[in-house]
Amino acid sequence: MIYLIPDNSQFAEIDKLITEIKRIEFIVDKYQRNDIEEAQYIRNFASIKETKEDALKTLIEKSFVNGTIVYLFNVYLLNESNATTMISDQDEAQVLSEFVHTRTNFCIFSVDSCEVV
Repeated sequence: MIYLIPDNSQFAEIDKLITEIKRIEFIVDKYQRNDIEEAQYIRNFASIKETKEDALKTLIEKSFVNGTIVYLFNVYLLNESNATTMISDQDEAQVLSEFVHTRTNFCIFSVDSCEVV
């Protein structure tokens, strides 16, 4: 099993954005009326929400790109230049490990013996 542990240095900002997005959702849901005056404000809130969601997505992606991978008691620190390669390499290593492990434990039973295929 591969563990991808995000960098938590931006946790406070991520938490703040999530809270603000939830507040805006509450306001938009509560004041869904057809009043012309309120409709403009609701659209403004929806626009602000989209901006905050984009910022949140960027921060979360950054936290994973700068995170850590743990696989078979080996720890690999990620950064922007090696994240994609390291994740791909560890994923491939895991697949190969599982394939080799499964392959060595697979036998064809015959009347006289077990042949490892």
